[in-house]
Amino acid sequence: MDNILKSIENSLQNKNWYSALVLSLILPDVCAKLEGNGKSSSVRYPEWFNTYLGKKYNVFYLEMIAIRLGAPFYMKVLAILRHKKPKMF
Repeated sequence: MDNILKSIENSLQNKNWYSALVLSLILPDVCAKLEGNGKSSSVRYPEWFNTYLGKKYNVFYLEMIAIRLGAPFYMKVLAILRHKKPKMF
């Protein structure tokens, strides 16, 4: 976990925005997996996110970031957060 957090900090310092974003988006899945609930990623990611981050970072906020970056991958992540099946690109 420390390696991921250090990588995010390094990415931000180096203005490597995509790297920082991708690493930040995987944190909820890593944290949820460490809790060991045995659920699939598509279930545990939104549950963990909504429990620990949902009050501060709502889906609308994350969607605006993804749209500004023009990144289809992030739209899939947002669809999972909304409990919808993502479209294939």
